[in-house]
Amino acid sequence: MITVEDDEGDICDTIPDESCTSVPENFFLNAVNGLGTKLGDQLASVGLVLPWFLDTLGVSTTIIGMLTPVRRAGALLPQLIVSGQIRKLQKRKWFWVAGGTIFGLALILMIPAAMVLPATYAGITILILLAFGSFGRGFSSVAFKDVTGKTIPKGNRGTLMALRATLGGILALIAGFIIRNRFSEQATESIIPYLFLIGIGGALWILSTIPVASLREHPGATEGSRNFFQELKKGYQTLKEIPGFRKFVLNRAVLLSIELSLPFYALYARQATGGNFGALGSFVIAGSLSKIFSSPFWGRFAD
Repeated sequence: MITVEDDEGDICDTIPDESCTSVPENFFLNAVNGLGTKLGDQLASVGLVLPWFLDTLGVSTTIIGMLTPVRRAGALLPQLIVSGQIRKLQKRKWFWVAGGTIFGLALILMIPAAMVLPATYAGITILILLAFGSFGRGFSSVAFKDVTGKTIPKGNRGTLMALRATLGGILALIAGFIIRNRFSEQATESIIPYLFLIGIGGALWILSTIPVASLREHPGATEGSRNFFQELKKGYQTLKEIPGFRKFVLNRAVLLSIELSLPFYALYARQATGGNFGALGSFVIAGSLSKIFSSPFWGRFAD
C-alpha cells in the first residue's frame, strides 16, 4: 500500500503548510501523469523505437545516431535559460503542462513528416521536431521538479518517482507483449506500425497534462531567480565546493556515454532479427522489466 506519510506521521515538515491537506490528491495526480508519460516514452523511445522507425524509412545511420544527443541537449541546455524565468512565477505547473504538450505535439508531427517527405528530409525534419519537443520537455522538467518539491513531502518523493516509473513500466510491458504476439515472425518494411506507436506516445504525453493542470499548487516564492550566466556561475561553484555533487556529475557523464550508443545497438538488433517488428516487442518488454524491478529499489533508497 502506498502511503504519503513519513515515519513520524508529520507530512508537512518539508512543504508549505497550506499544501499539507492536498498531499494525497497531488500524489495521485502526479503518479497518473507519470504513468502516461513513462508509457509514452517507451512507445516512442528515442533509444529503440525511433531508430527502428528511421531505419525502416531508409534514413542514414548518421542521422539516426544524432537522436540521443539531440534529445539530451534539447532537454538539458534550455534549462539553464528558462529555470530563472520559471522561478519568477508563483505557480509553475502551467510550464509543466505547456512542456508536455509541446513534446507530445512534436511526436505527432513526426507522422506526416514520415509519410510525405523523402527519407533524408524526413529524418532531418524528425530531428528538428525532436529538438523542439525536447526543448519543451526541458522546461517541463524544471517545473516538474519545482512543483513536486512544493506539493510532495521530501520523504515521499522517491516513492512517487518509483511509482511513476513502475506503473508506466507495467503498461509498457503489456504493450510489448501485444506487439510481440501480434507481429510475431513478421518482417515488415511498412512504417504504419511505427507511426501507430509514435502517435499513441504523443497522445499520451498530451493527455498526461490533464492531471498536472488539476494539481493543487499554492503560490510559491519568486525570490532567488537567476539568469543564464548566474546559473553557470552557481553550478561551477557547487561543482567546486561539494565533492558529492562532483562525483554525481562525473557518474552521470560516464553513464551518458551508454545512452548515446543506444540507437546503434537498436540498429544492430533490428538487423539481427531480420526486421521482425515482433522482435521490437521483446526489447520493449526487456526495457519495461528493468523499470519495474529497479524503480522501487532506487525510489525507496532515495527516500
